[in-house]
Amino acid sequence: MVTSWVLAGMVALQPQADTLVVRVDNAPEWGNHPTLVEEVRIGVLEGPVEESFTTIRGFVVLDDGEMWVGDGAEVRRFGPEGDFLGYLGREGEGPGEFKGIAGMGRMPDGRVVIFDPWQGRINYFSPDGVFDSSAPRAIGVIMGPYDVFRVSDEGSLLQFWSLPNPDSQSRRLPIWYHLDEEGTVTDSVWAPPSGRRVLGGQDYAFGIFGGFSPMAVSAMSPRGYLVQAHTSEYALHYPLPDGRTVRLEREYDAVRVDGEERSQFRAHAAHVAGLWGPDAGLGDDIPGEKPPFWSVRIDGEGRLWVARHSHGVLEPESAADRAEREELGRLRGSVPPPVEWWEPLTLDVIEPAGRFVGSVTLPNRQSVLLDARGDSVWVTERGDFDEEYVVRYRVVPGGGP
Repeated sequence: MVTSWVLAGMVALQPQADTLVVRVDNAPEWGNHPTLVEEVRIGVLEGPVEESFTTIRGFVVLDDGEMWVGDGAEVRRFGPEGDFLGYLGREGEGPGEFKGIAGMGRMPDGRVVIFDPWQGRINYFSPDGVFDSSAPRAIGVIMGPYDVFRVSDEGSLLQFWSLPNPDSQSRRLPIWYHLDEEGTVTDSVWAPPSGRRVLGGQDYAFGIFGGFSPMAVSAMSPRGYLVQAHTSEYALHYPLPDGRTVRLEREYDAVRVDGEERSQFRAHAAHVAGLWGPDAGLGDDIPGEKPPFWSVRIDGEGRLWVARHSHGVLEPESAADRAEREELGRLRGSVPPPVEWWEPLTLDVIEPAGRFVGSVTLPNRQSVLLDARGDSVWVTERGDFDEEYVVRYRVVPGGGP
């Protein structure tokens, strides 16, 4: 069956009689000024090939802290302190081999699931790295490297896809499938557009530049439900088994878009509008205020990590950024304006029941949350030459006003 609870289009859900409204207003459990302490960093710009990442598409942490990283068509195992333990399987078409990885997760019995849509297969491995079994799942190749596959706490496989839209050839309809261990669809739920993929990433992506326009976002929880929101308000929604909806609300201070930061984003909006042409109906109007947040991810404990907007900070363009921008200009026929105003990547962490855990700021503005459990946080980070790193941080609570 298809679950009918959805956030339709770009319209925010409003409280109804069957909505349980929860105010997220308690004192932060991590204190007002928690800090992140780097404990492990894996990755190199130049060095051993087994520690060089380019396309991380899957990640799991075992009970003993061992980390499995899916990069391209390889899975590499690292110890809790980042020491390389070996490869899992290899590239190929045989049992336990991969053509490409689009997500990883853990079953309740400890087995690791690796989704390989390039050869239409779901692979199962024991925690010690021994191939166990596989199941077919052939629906095509998923190009998005994050948020397209995970495993629920109960062992259901959750897989993202999109279907043709009868009303639009350019916009497909996002959907999450619920699969059993054999790859058979047992349920599905429609989803709104997920917004930007990379937390903090103001990249030179080819497409419609948001310009702080409110948008629909969503994220799949390991508890098996879809968290949905519209960034016009600080409110997040998810369904309860009894049919009601939980609405998590949090107050926020509006952040204005002024001065040079506003000029930068107007220039980018005009640039993208010019690329798409007048028929796209795009302009260079930028809202006077930023939405309260712009993306949501969910960790292994079901906690919501909400990327909220803040005041931009001027960071002059580097030589590498300028070279990338000029290269894009050669490809497109139009050089995009520089991006020199960046927001610190600040995340509000909220438990599903509505308890506010705290706010943390990640050091790398193009970090992606891989997982978090307790006070441990695993992220990917990008270097100056787009090399990738896997980093584990520990949250140290801090008080103060």
